[in-house]
Amino acid sequence: MLRPLFYLGAACLAFISQSATAAVLKVPIQKIDDATFIENVVVNALTSNKTAVHEASTSVAIKDYTNVQYYGSISLGTPAQTFTVVFDTGSANLWVPSKKFGSHAVYDHTRSSTYKADGSRFAIQYGSGPVSGTVSKDTLRIGSLTVANQEFAEITVTSGLGSLYSTGKFDGILGLAFDSISENNLPTPFGTLVNNGALDEPVFAFYLGKTDGGIGELTFGGIDSSRYTGDITYVPVTQKTYWSVNLDSVGVNDQQLTGVTDAIVDSGTSFIYGPSSTISSLAEQVGATQYSDGDYVLDCDGSYPDVTFTLSGTPSR
Repeated sequence: MLRPLFYLGAACLAFISQSATAAVLKVPIQKIDDATFIENVVVNALTSNKTAVHEASTSVAIKDYTNVQYYGSISLGTPAQTFTVVFDTGSANLWVPSKKFGSHAVYDHTRSSTYKADGSRFAIQYGSGPVSGTVSKDTLRIGSLTVANQEFAEITVTSGLGSLYSTGKFDGILGLAFDSISENNLPTPFGTLVNNGALDEPVFAFYLGKTDGGIGELTFGGIDSSRYTGDITYVPVTQKTYWSVNLDSVGVNDQQLTGVTDAIVDSGTSFIYGPSSTISSLAEQVGATQYSDGDYVLDCDGSYPDVTFTLSGTPSR
């Protein structure tokens, strides 16, 4: 029987995997604020050792656009064609456009000496519709790391992202979920890096910029201990599909609102989603204002009670 499901957004947690050896890569990320796009994407869609970042690390920035979307740079092809992508733990495919959409960068395989044709039909369903194209192979670069013959999708239809895509800050999406949910069973870039022994640890972690346009960081292969204080708490992944964890409870001022459920940690959204009854109770308890069906907002300058999320026995406020 399926239990109620929560989505925990990018601002909530860091994201971890399981075991390997080689290098550490730091990808700068920037924040994007495009609530409607993220809502559409989200709807469809272990050890206790602390790891330090080693000297063999490389940075590529992750940028912030109005506290909702976080994106950074990758490149495909030889010579390199550069794209900005949302690093999304809520999906498992890499895609970039091969057709002109507004001001977005366009992948042109005729300009790449390392391109290999596949031609398989690719389609992924988001909340408002499909994104589709064809599968190709080419050299992927994330900072100093290189993945030869990475399979990805050249997208020619983006209607599933809505009209906001044409004016968005990102060109494509790089999925960080498990291979098991990848469309067309395409290997994920992170999984390939782990399997090839290209990383010091099979770990990635987000440090998010705090202001609109602020520079954050996505680290592959380690954790930068200068980016946090205290100890990191690790929780088991319950399913190797999405980054699913046990959410024991959600409570407000020691009053429990829900029992054990599953939660998905999703860097592709800054929202917290959950069963309507739980979310409405949570909104009522904290004094949130409803602005559309099922959606609630809080005044950032207001004073509110503590909300506690307990993950695998560990409470966080």
